[in-house]
Amino acid sequence: MRKIQKILIIASWLVIPGMFAQESPDFANGVNLGELQYEWLNEASGLAASQKNENVLWSHNDSGDDNVIYALNLRGEHLGIYTIDGVNARDWEDIAIGPGPGEGESYIYIGEIGDNYSQYDEKYIYRIPEPDVDADQEPVETTLTGVETITYQYPDGNRDSETLMVDPLTKDIYVVSKREWEDIRVYRAPYPQSISELITLDHVATLE
Repeated sequence: MRKIQKILIIASWLVIPGMFAQESPDFANGVNLGELQYEWLNEASGLAASQKNENVLWSHNDSGDDNVIYALNLRGEHLGIYTIDGVNARDWEDIAIGPGPGEGESYIYIGEIGDNYSQYDEKYIYRIPEPDVDADQEPVETTLTGVETITYQYPDGNRDSETLMVDPLTKDIYVVSKREWEDIRVYRAPYPQSISELITLDHVATLE
């Protein structure tokens, strides 16, 4: 099994008016903060900083794992395994933290958006309120209930995607495709997103 040995925290600021500019972004140098303590988080596909819990990160494995997310602190110490009740984990590719329907509530967004062969007509984004986690707690195993499922399709055919983002001001969800050599596409699901009907994303930008 391939293990992730280091946590690299890369901070960058996104300037909203130029968020779809074609210029290459500038990143700070990586900072080595620790080694992952939990060996089963061995193919982390998403990483998001908690907005509710100080010094807590959320992560999950790529395809092949159960429907779980992992909490860890900034030293890489294992804080818990959180099962997401009532959903599957076919190919989770990314995780994001952002606002949602509850005023003042922080939500975890999990992207079931991977599709290596572009064979799935429908994709899923799971949204669930962020639980309380202490950055120094002993590891726990618990189940999170009350997940909301946003089911979507693309307006221009099936796509494989690996990037999920939530706008902290508008609550819009963004998904970025991959594999196209010269036609990487950015899609948006405007807020409020339906959790009862299939929605079609808006194609809002094309990247070189």
